Amino acid sequence: MPPQPIPTAPSYEAIDIEGFDPDALATSVKNASMEIRVLRGGALLEATLRRLSFRDATLESGRLSLPVLSQGSMPKDQICLGFTLDGQGPGNLNGQEVLPGSVRFFAEGAELAYRTAPNVNWTTFHVDREVLQREANAVLGRPLPLPDRGWLNMVPTAAGIPLGQCIRDVLSVGSHGTAALTVDSAYFRSALLAAYVRTLAEGLQLDLRPLQRRAAGRTRTVRRARDYLVANLDEPFNMARLCEITAMTERTLQYAFRDVYGLSPHAWFQTMRLNEVHRELRARAPGDARIAEIAMRWGFTHLGRFSTGYRRLFGERPSETLARH
Repeated sequence: MPPQPIPTAPSYEAIDIEGFDPDALATSVKNASMEIRVLRGGALLEATLRRLSFRDATLESGRLSLPVLSQGSMPKDQICLGFTLDGQGPGNLNGQEVLPGSVRFFAEGAELAYRTAPNVNWTTFHVDREVLQREANAVLGRPLPLPDRGWLNMVPTAAGIPLGQCIRDVLSVGSHGTAALTVDSAYFRSALLAAYVRTLAEGLQLDLRPLQRRAAGRTRTVRRARDYLVANLDEPFNMARLCEITAMTERTLQYAFRDVYGLSPHAWFQTMRLNEVHRELRARAPGDARIAEIAMRWGFTHLGRFSTGYRRLFGERPSETLARH
């Protein structure tokens, strides 16, 4: 009897992060190109990241204690399927509300601006398009009508319930060591693929075009405003100029920013400024920076209010950020 092939051992990684570390958080989605900004503070941010890698697919999971904005592009070599297991509220993807139990499809290299809600347990599944379609043919007898580019945000369906349970089961087994997964890696991989295929098939039956059109208009408005504000973070906030640049009323911009970012334009502007100060402090040695100079360079002329706002957002004083790094 010929020797049986030895199963390929999956790998399991677990990372726990205390404090806002945008570089570590940016690696939470494998091979993605992301910038991470914290949006609303409270206690010190805590993050839990998990990654289970099979031979040709990867399952990731994360939970962050505070809402953050992830902005950039997804991996260029594989499809990514997002799924929200649970959380304290909806997030927002490119202008569309993201609900627990919903699947998100990202084509290779799709761009995104994703705002998480606090304590949301999110997951991503990376897989080759050909592998997913091969599974669809086996499960459904036909391929899935997947877009060649861009993204889809689907509403929760009944098929999302067994998918969520399958994800939890696989991550639970992986967290206790990969020995069991090594023996049954083909089974767990196949179970995940089949569950994703069924959930995608059910979600793709719904007409998502009205939601996409509404989100596209909101996203264009916010992108124009965001690009102008980012280019002028060191200047005073000017709502009248922002309305002129975007050809939108103040009321429209207020609604659009609150939908996408959960903040008003002015609050978002101040939050991005604080994120830039945080980024600069992390890059400096403790004896190589004067906090007041950095704060004033980013437009904070009242240092007492700056320090209060910084501590409220990041859960620590600027001097503590500087000392930590």
